Amino acid sequence: DPINLLPSDLIDLPPAVIAQLALTESDNYELDLVRLIDSVGGIISLDKLIILLFREKGEIVDRTQLNARLNRMMRKGVLFSYPKRKGVYSTKELSDEKTDAG
Repeated sequence: DPINLLPSDLIDLPPAVIAQLALTESDNYELDLVRLIDSVGGIISLDKLIILLFREKGEIVDRTQLNARLNRMMRKGVLFSYPKRKGVYSTKELSDEKTDAG
């Protein structure tokens, strides 16, 4: 993706370089969400993400606001909906054939 930053883009960058990036607080939060989802295999349900955010960051999130953020991230192509499953998100685009087999 030539436009949207992913956590993998920032790996091994020194703080001086990261400081030069135009990252907003919202950008950093979205990068954290992608990192968290990747840490559990790249696929997660909204319920599991709410639990993970509490366990990992001590954060109690509003379900509606988190869902809206995840949908915005999907529109940007940072997250993808899991085929045939409502409320399940993936950091990689999956085809229906791959999900039917698994």
